[in-house]
Amino acid sequence: MLAQAFTYFAVFGAAIFGYDEANILGLYALFSVFAQRELEVPCVNEIDDLDLGRSFLAIFGSVIVALTLIPIK
Repeated sequence: MLAQAFTYFAVFGAAIFGYDEANILGLYALFSVFAQRELEVPCVNEIDDLDLGRSFLAIFGSVIVALTLIPIK
């Protein structure tokens, strides 16, 4: 909690005192303060295996992400 508060103060300080010309840090810190209020929900079941359909869906999604990130000339 202390590290989170220090990080927010450092980011807001950089935004206020002009170390961030584009004001991206201040806007990101403001967004993350409001967007990350709730704690993350833990996984319910990490022991059971995935079924075949979810496995193919995960592989398909990974391929789509890889194809969008690889530059093509």
